[in-house]
Amino acid sequence: MKRITILLTLLISASIQAKGITPEDIDTKSKACIDGKFSTPDIANCMSEELENWNRLLNQSYKSLMPNLTKVQKDTLRNTQRSWIKYKDLEYKNIESLLKNVKGTMYILIEIDRKSEITKQRALQLTKHLNMIENL
Repeated sequence: MKRITILLTLLISASIQAKGITPEDIDTKSKACIDGKFSTPDIANCMSEELENWNRLLNQSYKSLMPNLTKVQKDTLRNTQRSWIKYKDLEYKNIESLLKNVKGTMYILIEIDRKSEITKQRALQLTKHLNMIENL
Protein backbone atom coordinates (compact mmCIF):
# COMPACT_ATOMS: atom_id res chain seq x y z
CA MET A 1 0.00 0.00 0.00
CA LYS A 2 2.85 2.35 0.85
CA ARG A 3 4.44 1.70 -2.56
CA ILE A 4 1.19 2.57 -4.33
CA THR A 5 0.94 5.87 -2.44
CA ILE A 6 4.54 6.75 -3.32
CA LEU A 7 3.97 5.78 -6.95
CA LEU A 8 0.82 7.91 -7.18
CA THR A 9 2.61 10.87 -5.60
CA LEU A 10 5.44 10.56 -8.14
CA LEU A 11 3.00 10.30 -11.05
CA ILE A 12 1.07 13.37 -9.91
CA SER A 13 4.31 15.34 -9.48
CA ALA A 14 5.50 14.30 -12.94
CA SER A 15 2.15 15.32 -14.42
CA ILE A 16 2.33 18.75 -12.81
CA GLN A 17 5.90 19.26 -14.01
CA ALA A 18 4.99 18.13 -17.54
CA LYS A 19 2.23 20.72 -17.70
CA GLY A 20 4.55 23.42 -16.44
CA ILE A 21 3.62 26.42 -14.40
CA THR A 22 -0.02 27.54 -14.13
CA PRO A 23 -1.59 30.90 -13.21
CA GLU A 24 -2.75 29.33 -9.96
CA ASP A 25 0.82 28.23 -9.18
CA ILE A 26 2.04 31.78 -9.70
CA ASP A 27 -0.62 33.32 -7.47
CA THR A 28 -0.09 30.74 -4.71
CA LYS A 29 3.69 31.03 -4.80
CA SER A 30 3.57 34.84 -4.81
CA LYS A 31 1.16 35.03 -1.87
CA ALA A 32 3.24 32.52 0.09
CA CYS A 33 6.41 34.50 -0.61
CA ILE A 34 4.94 37.86 0.42
CA ASP A 35 3.15 36.49 3.49
CA GLY A 36 4.99 37.69 6.57
CA LYS A 37 7.36 40.00 4.67
CA PHE A 38 7.52 43.57 5.94
CA SER A 39 10.50 45.18 4.24
CA THR A 40 10.24 46.73 0.80
CA PRO A 41 13.29 44.84 -0.54
CA ASP A 42 11.84 41.49 0.59
CA ILE A 43 8.45 42.25 -0.95
CA ALA A 44 10.12 43.56 -4.13
CA ASN A 45 12.05 40.28 -4.45
CA CYS A 46 8.80 38.31 -4.19
CA MET A 47 7.11 40.56 -6.74
CA SER A 48 10.07 40.29 -9.11
CA GLU A 49 9.89 36.52 -8.85
CA GLU A 50 6.19 36.72 -9.69
CA LEU A 51 6.99 38.80 -12.79
CA GLU A 52 9.58 36.18 -13.83
CA ASN A 53 6.96 33.46 -13.39
CA TRP A 54 4.43 35.33 -15.57
CA ASN A 55 7.18 35.58 -18.22
CA ARG A 56 7.81 31.85 -17.85
CA LEU A 57 4.10 31.08 -18.32
CA LEU A 58 3.91 33.43 -21.31
CA ASN A 59 6.85 31.69 -23.01
CA GLN A 60 5.59 28.24 -22.06
CA SER A 61 2.14 28.98 -23.55
CA TYR A 62 3.61 30.50 -26.70
CA LYS A 63 5.90 27.50 -27.28
CA SER A 64 3.08 25.04 -26.62
CA LEU A 65 0.70 26.90 -28.89
CA MET A 66 2.95 27.15 -31.96
CA PRO A 67 3.09 23.42 -32.91
CA ASN A 68 -0.72 23.28 -32.89
CA LEU A 69 -1.15 26.02 -35.49
CA THR A 70 -1.19 26.19 -39.28
CA LYS A 71 1.55 28.14 -41.03
CA VAL A 72 -0.72 31.19 -41.43
CA GLN A 73 -1.74 31.02 -37.77
CA LYS A 74 1.89 30.69 -36.68
CA ASP A 75 2.87 33.73 -38.75
CA THR A 76 -0.01 35.72 -37.28
CA LEU A 77 0.83 34.74 -33.71
CA ARG A 78 4.54 35.41 -34.25
CA ASN A 79 3.79 38.90 -35.63
CA THR A 80 1.32 39.61 -32.86
CA GLN A 81 3.84 38.54 -30.24
CA ARG A 82 6.57 40.69 -31.76
CA SER A 83 4.21 43.68 -31.70
CA TRP A 84 3.26 42.92 -28.11
CA ILE A 85 6.93 42.78 -27.10
CA LYS A 86 7.48 46.23 -28.63
CA TYR A 87 4.42 47.53 -26.78
CA LYS A 88 5.60 45.94 -23.51
CA ASP A 89 9.09 47.43 -23.82
CA LEU A 90 7.66 50.89 -24.48
CA GLU A 91 5.16 50.60 -21.65
CA TYR A 92 7.90 49.47 -19.25
CA LYS A 93 9.92 52.56 -20.24
CA ASN A 94 6.83 54.71 -19.73
CA ILE A 95 6.28 53.30 -16.24
CA GLU A 96 9.94 53.82 -15.36
CA SER A 97 9.80 57.39 -16.68
CA LEU A 98 6.64 58.25 -14.74
CA LEU A 99 8.12 56.95 -11.49
CA LYS A 100 11.71 58.09 -12.04
CA ASN A 101 11.64 61.17 -9.84
CA VAL A 102 9.05 60.03 -7.34
CA LYS A 103 10.33 59.72 -3.79
CA GLY A 104 9.56 56.75 -1.58
CA THR A 105 10.36 53.06 -1.66
CA MET A 106 6.73 52.08 -2.19
CA TYR A 107 7.08 53.22 -5.80
CA ILE A 108 9.52 50.39 -6.40
CA LEU A 109 6.65 48.03 -5.63
CA ILE A 110 4.25 50.01 -7.82
CA GLU A 111 6.66 49.78 -10.76
CA ILE A 112 7.08 46.02 -10.42
CA ASP A 113 3.34 45.55 -9.97
CA ARG A 114 2.48 47.50 -13.13
CA LYS A 115 5.06 45.62 -15.17
CA SER A 116 3.83 42.32 -13.79
CA GLU A 117 0.22 43.16 -14.66
CA ILE A 118 1.14 43.83 -18.31
CA THR A 119 3.00 40.52 -18.61
CA LYS A 120 0.31 38.63 -16.67
CA GLN A 121 -2.43 39.79 -19.05
CA ARG A 122 -0.50 38.58 -22.10
CA ALA A 123 0.39 35.29 -20.42
CA LEU A 124 -3.29 34.71 -19.63
CA GLN A 125 -4.29 35.55 -23.21
CA LEU A 126 -1.85 33.03 -24.63
CA THR A 127 -2.90 30.43 -22.07
CA LYS A 128 -6.55 30.91 -23.08
CA HIS A 129 -5.61 30.55 -26.75
CA LEU A 130 -3.74 27.34 -25.95
CA ASN A 131 -6.65 25.92 -23.94
CA MET A 132 -9.04 26.75 -26.77
CA ILE A 133 -6.85 25.08 -29.43
CA GLU A 134 -6.27 21.99 -27.28
CA ASN A 135 -10.01 21.59 -26.69
CA LEU A 136 -11.10 21.83 -30.34
